[in-house]
Amino acid sequence: MTVLEHRAYAFGMQGLLEEAVKDAQNMIALAPAISTGYFQLGNIYRMQGKQLSAIKAYDTGLKIVPTSHPYHDQMMKNRELATERSKSRIDFVARLPVEIVDSIISLLPSEAKSISLTVSSVWRNKILKCSDTWKTLTCGSEKDDWATALIPHIGTHVEDLTINTTDRRVFLRYLHCMNAGDFDKLKALKLADLELKNVNNLAFRGDDSGIIQPLLLRSILSCSTLTHVAASASRDIPGLVNTLAVLPQLEFLEISHDHRTAAGEPDLIQLFKQYSNESRSKQRLKVIWLRYCKTIVTDNVLNALASIHTLEEIAFEGLSNVSTLAVDNVFKKLGKSVSEVRLTEMNIITDSSLLVIGKNLTGLKRIHLEKLKTVTDRGVKYLVEKAPNLESLALIKCESVTPKGISQAKKLTKGAVVVG
Repeated sequence: MTVLEHRAYAFGMQGLLEEAVKDAQNMIALAPAISTGYFQLGNIYRMQGKQLSAIKAYDTGLKIVPTSHPYHDQMMKNRELATERSKSRIDFVARLPVEIVDSIISLLPSEAKSISLTVSSVWRNKILKCSDTWKTLTCGSEKDDWATALIPHIGTHVEDLTINTTDRRVFLRYLHCMNAGDFDKLKALKLADLELKNVNNLAFRGDDSGIIQPLLLRSILSCSTLTHVAASASRDIPGLVNTLAVLPQLEFLEISHDHRTAAGEPDLIQLFKQYSNESRSKQRLKVIWLRYCKTIVTDNVLNALASIHTLEEIAFEGLSNVSTLAVDNVFKKLGKSVSEVRLTEMNIITDSSLLVIGKNLTGLKRIHLEKLKTVTDRGVKYLVEKAPNLESLALIKCESVTPKGISQAKKLTKGAVVVG
């Protein structure tokens, strides 16, 4: 007992408070009916700043020690000091500048950080502003994923994110946050091997850091159920196309808003040729939307697309790197399989293009024409006269089409004419 008492005191003087606490607790375990251990434990807790724990230790000792014993008066005095200090506690987190709090909290493990956020609203608000604290973030399973709700507050600080789980729900939550722009400073992403095996539809927008697309493509490599893909603002068209090439053929593909520096024309050509040759595939491409692609969609891409005779719906919008001849050629080659066409902001579409559509797309039922500057009344007339099965014609902001032309179209077509 004497050895433990002296060693606990020595540890306390050296600042080795955890070791001192262990020795004091061992004293109590060896002699619970003697007050010495409680006296030492209370003193050490006071040194640690744990005043309430010190008071508890002193109270237990005071129940044991006789009033005539020297420790009695000393414990009473120390208890009074602990009580005074407990009433005049200083909240250093509240008082210190956020930069110093950041330096302290950033050293804590993830569990301790999460606990710190629950101490008070003052702690929470200050800790959420600590940029260094949240530079590195690791998330676990849904049960342990305490950080998800905080992402709108801390996401802008995160530079290194580790998703250390294959829990699909957690993965999709973080993916949603990335897509929403919450991780705008993200530089590195590490994740467990995650497979999305039963996904039918996948739509994503590429991010400036180029993180979201590789993450998604990696997760669908073993997916045999995927039928619809919509990719917007992709910075890696070859990566997208190469992934699609090893999956079953899609039914719907949309590529829009390619990046101005994007490459991928040869890859798209190869994919479309592959699709056209897979005649025995159970699943065939039926819908293609190419929208506002300024670089990757060329005449050669459209020529390859024209060989896919299973297409039923086509949308060309804002394509600035193709010619009238190439677009007309698509409609000539595809013929009766196409039943729906959408053409928007395509100044290369002329009256003769509508004549080609009407003559060749004999199964055409619906067509949407929007912001086509060079289309006139004559082109609309060609279309409705040559398309016998046309059910719906939409003319939206086609400035060269007059009210007279619209009236004429309404008389000639069996279906509705929508004007906007």
